[in-house]
Amino acid sequence: MLRTFAAPLLATIAAGFALAATATAAPAPGARPACYPACAGADLSGRNFYNVDLRGIDLSGADVSRSNLGRANLTGGATFTLANLSQTDLSRAYLTGATFRGANLDRASFFRSYMRRANLSGQDLRRTRLARTFLGEADLRGANLSGMDLTRANLPSTNLVGADLTGATLNDAYLTHANLRGADLRRTILGRVNFIGADLSGANLSGMSLRHLKLRDANFAGAALSRANLSDSYMTNADLTNADLTGATLARVNLSGAFLGGSLLIAANLTGANLTNANLPDSNLTRANFRHANLSYTTFTRAIWSGTVCPNGKRQSSPCNR
Repeated sequence: MLRTFAAPLLATIAAGFALAATATAAPAPGARPACYPACAGADLSGRNFYNVDLRGIDLSGADVSRSNLGRANLTGGATFTLANLSQTDLSRAYLTGATFRGANLDRASFFRSYMRRANLSGQDLRRTRLARTFLGEADLRGANLSGMDLTRANLPSTNLVGADLTGATLNDAYLTHANLRGADLRRTILGRVNFIGADLSGANLSGMSLRHLKLRDANFAGAALSRANLSDSYMTNADLTNADLTGATLARVNLSGAFLGGSLLIAANLTGANLTNANLPDSNLTRANFRHANLSYTTFTRAIWSGTVCPNGKRQSSPCNR
């Protein structure tokens, strides 16, 4: 009796394991298209190119929509200019030096892809998946990344000049030495972002939360930082020339060696900040609060003092005693 029931039960369990293995297994590798490497204008929609070596392929103007290019090798300057890549899966693909100018990337996935030096300039990427993607030295000038999830994205030395990042999520992103000149970062979520050596000159960061960030050697010249919260951030040797920090919170910020020439610090809160060896020539310190701040060897040549709170808590309209 026991054997009668056990055999079907074991068969059912075995079938279940086989089904689970099939569900989690990687897709079968695809094959190169017959047109390779010159596939400009070809219809390759809905095809399987998973894990295929497609180095240097020209897909200019081609229809590759809904195709699977996951883990494909597309290095060597693959060209996707004006191609249709809507709903295409490029997850974990190798795309070093690839060009996507004018391509349709609607709902394309680049999850965990390697896109060093890829050209995505001017692209509307709002419906593209780029989470955990490596985009080091990539060209994203003028790209629209507003509202995107760029969690853990790797963007070292990436060109984001004039990019629209409003409302994007950049938690744990790596942006060392990235160029964000003139980028719009309003309402962007920047938890634990690494901006060491990044160029944020002229960037719009008004009202942003920039707490606990690594901003050493970063360039904020001419940046809009009014009402921004930079509390507890590390900004040694940062360049804040002509930055607008009106009403900003810089409590406990490390600004040692920083340059703030011509900056607006009107009503800024610098309570407990470290400004050792910082230079603030021609800065406007009207109603700024330096209570408990470290001003050792700080220079304030031609700075405007009016109702400024000094480290000892005294409000005055003349330089603080240090």
